[in-house]
Amino acid sequence: MVVVEIYINRRGINTIEVPRQIEVVSGETLVLKFINRGGHPTHVSISATNSQLYTSFIQENLYVEDVLEYPIPMKEGPYAGVFDMEVVTGYGTKKTAFKVFVTKKCETPPEAPAKEKKERSKPGRLLPLAVMGLGVLFYLSWVFIRMNSLFETDLVNGIGFILVLGGAALAWYYRGSS
Repeated sequence: MVVVEIYINRRGINTIEVPRQIEVVSGETLVLKFINRGGHPTHVSISATNSQLYTSFIQENLYVEDVLEYPIPMKEGPYAGVFDMEVVTGYGTKKTAFKVFVTKKCETPPEAPAKEKKERSKPGRLLPLAVMGLGVLFYLSWVFIRMNSLFETDLVNGIGFILVLGGAALAWYYRGSS
């Protein structure tokens, strides 16, 4: 059910305030809720032009004292489209219209089971730290070896450098994939 508020006499005698457009689903009911703010009862005429595909409603004359709700059932059908709803007060002196967009009833098919994403095996957060820690150990051992001058080798330095870079790359990779 879609409720549309239409204000009568709020800004002056026989004034009409309607929305520019509304949307209703086929098979539902459109309820026009007339709200009279003028203090005196008013005759209101409503009509639906070019609406034969969507509703059997054509025209109605109403007497609005304070608040009046007028239901307009929409046909269930395969067609989506638009029609105009006209509202007239003051025996034809004031007239306005708004568009009624009728959409098809959306029947959702039963949900298909979601395809499970194959997740990459994620070693814990500790793997990048462990690799970087091992690289730092290699660097420290390289420094210690150079201080004691037992033998000179850059292999320990290279392994330490590669391990620290590899740990940083693993940390970056696992940060982006979570």
